[in-house]
Amino acid sequence: MKHVTFVFVLLMVLLFAGCSGEAPPAVGTPAWLWLAAKDTYKAGDLDKTSIHLEKIGKQGDNPYAERARVWRAVITAGLAQGHLELAQAYAKGWIANRTNKTFYLRQKSDHLKEAQRYGIGLFECYEACTKQPLDKALILEFPFPKGSGAEVADLDRIYKGMDMPEAKRADAHEKALDRGVVRAVSAVLTTADDVPGAQKALASGRAEVPAARMLLAMGATLETLSVVFDLKNLAEPDKEKLFHERAQDAAKRVLAMEPEAPLKAAAKKLQADAEKALKAKSKKGARR
Repeated sequence: MKHVTFVFVLLMVLLFAGCSGEAPPAVGTPAWLWLAAKDTYKAGDLDKTSIHLEKIGKQGDNPYAERARVWRAVITAGLAQGHLELAQAYAKGWIANRTNKTFYLRQKSDHLKEAQRYGIGLFECYEACTKQPLDKALILEFPFPKGSGAEVADLDRIYKGMDMPEAKRADAHEKALDRGVVRAVSAVLTTADDVPGAQKALASGRAEVPAARMLLAMGATLETLSVVFDLKNLAEPDKEKLFHERAQDAAKRVLAMEPEAPLKAAAKKLQADAEKALKAKSKKGARR
C-alpha cells in the first residue's frame, strides 16, 4: 500500500510539473511532502497525512512548515479525541457486557494507546507553535474533512456492551474518528459544535484564524486528553501533569493577547480547570 501511494504521488508530481513547465520537487523535500499530504488526505488516510506533515516540520524553516504544523495539530487533536471517545465507550461497555469482556478490555487498551500517540503528536505541535511568533493569523489550507460532527449512533451499542457485526463496528470506529477531526477543525474556525459555520469558513480550502483561537483549541484539547494518562487509564502521572500544564500555559497566552469576549471567557475557564487539576494532583502527591 505504501508503495502504491508513493508511486501515485510521484505521478501526480510529474503531471503537475508537466502542466506547469516547472521541475517536480525532489522526493522527500517539503514541497514533495506537502503534495503527498494533500493526496493522502484526499484519500482519507489521516494517519499518513499526519506523518507527511510531521516530516515537513522536521526539516527546519521552510515555506510549508507553519501550515504543516497547523494542519497536523487539528488532525492529531481530532484523532486523539476520537480514539479517547472509543476507549471510553469500551470502558463502559466492558462493565455492561457479560460474554466478551476480554474483547472490550482489549479495545479500550488499543484506543487509549492511539489516543496517547496522537495526543503526544498534538503536544509536539503545541510546543513547536509556541516557539514561533504568534503576532499574526495562522493559515488552514486544506479542504474541510469528511464526516459529520453528529454523535455516532452505533457507539451507543458499544457503550451498552452489546454485540454487533464486525463491519458495523468498524464503521462506527471510522465515523467516531472522522467526527473527532470534524469537531477539531470546527473548534479552530468557529466552535466544535458549529460545524456548518466551520464548513462555510473553509469552503475555499483556505482560511485564516487568529493565533489566540488556535492556541485555545490546542490547550482545551490537551486538557481533555490528560485523562488518557490518569490512574484509571494508562497511569502515567508525569504526562498527565504535562498536559495540564500546557493547557494552563495556552490559557495564559490567550489571555495575554486580550482576545474578544467569548475567547477570553473560554480561556479563563480553561485556566481554572487546569489549575484545579494541578492542585488536586499536588495534594495527592503530598499525601503519598
